[in-house]
Amino acid sequence: MEQLTEMDRLGARFLGEWDIEVNLSMPDGSAMKGQGTATVREAAGGDGIQSDLAFTLDGQPYTETDNWRYEPREETIHMIGVGSDGTVHDHAGRWKDAGTLELHWRGREGGRKVEETVTATWESPDTVRIRSETTVDGKPGPIMDSVGRKRKG
Repeated sequence: MEQLTEMDRLGARFLGEWDIEVNLSMPDGSAMKGQGTATVREAAGGDGIQSDLAFTLDGQPYTETDNWRYEPREETIHMIGVGSDGTVHDHAGRWKDAGTLELHWRGREGGRKVEETVTATWESPDTVRIRSETTVDGKPGPIMDSVGRKRKG
């Protein structure tokens, strides 16, 4: 059996139309809920993937475009995300196991040191859970839990 490349592996799981549910938990215990969609398609002549997300969180709209690419010299997958809130992050990471991808980003926002870990776990071919855990100046920050369900047909 032919071994899949990293992008083939990601694309086989991710390409398509998705409905998403979003839950955001803040360190003070408050929470927000939302829902939306994601469209994931090939990009860069088939060598990359682009995901376009659009959802509302407690009635507030948010959009994000992520470009995904495998970097063979570093043996990492990169997800460069641009959000409608002004953020630009280059997350990088690897597969933890056959169904779990873990990516990390570290930078500064508003003069504070911020770190984010994004973990995508495929529960089935049609269901992915994505958890984003953030620390701000070394203290717990927001945690976003999302569930994506691939549309049939």
